[in-house]
Amino acid sequence: MKEGTQSPLTELDEQTCLRLLNNHSIGRLASSLGNKIDLFAVRYVIHKGKIYFQTKPGDTFSSIVVTRKVAFEIDEARFDSVKQVTVYGTAHWYPYDVDIDTELLEEARVASADVMHWVEITPEKVSGRELKLR
Repeated sequence: MKEGTQSPLTELDEQTCLRLLNNHSIGRLASSLGNKIDLFAVRYVIHKGKIYFQTKPGDTFSSIVVTRKVAFEIDEARFDSVKQVTVYGTAHWYPYDVDIDTELLEEARVASADVMHWVEITPEKVSGRELKLR
């Protein structure tokens, strides 16, 4: 980079990261099971500072039950910049028959005939970056 020019990559403060998380509803969950790392797209909602989404028993659910440590990410792409927010935290699952404030979490509910479990992520670290494209 030339001297006197500004880096196209900047760190986002925590307030900006939280605002971006609240403004979106689709994110990616990163989890690991053994030596395998997986990424899953999820529909989510923020409620009382925590991230909630639904999943059915399987790989996502198994990795959450075993490791509980996860990363969650969202992106916001615009014509002149891309913002990325990553949340590192601990996941907790709720049995399918537990009712957790369904009115507030309705927008994250997945329409499925399968048994679905709610997962809650308690953030431990939130960070973000913005890449200027112009």
